[in-house]
Amino acid sequence: MKASEALLEFAFARVRRVVESKFQYRLAGLVLRDALRDMRRRLEYAEYGGVPLLGVNGVVVVAHGRADAIAFKNALRTASETASSGLLAAISGIPKK
Repeated sequence: MKASEALLEFAFARVRRVVESKFQYRLAGLVLRDALRDMRRRLEYAEYGGVPLLGVNGVVVVAHGRADAIAFKNALRTASETASSGLLAAISGIPKK
């Protein structure tokens, strides 16, 4: 998770640097701005809040260290969805209650 977050930050910083480097790239950036913002929003850690920790007998969601209130709310949503999805039963072989 940490590696993918770092890669995402690096990629968007690099894209920004390239787009700002030439006039024609700036024009292309204006055309693509909404699409790039949407993609960044979809990949942002705060949208998911955290990821389920596997290998424990229960649902544990690991959130980002710099999680804000929105990320924390989404981590609770992720925990709820994970608990009701039957993931724990599927992994452990224990039937869902």
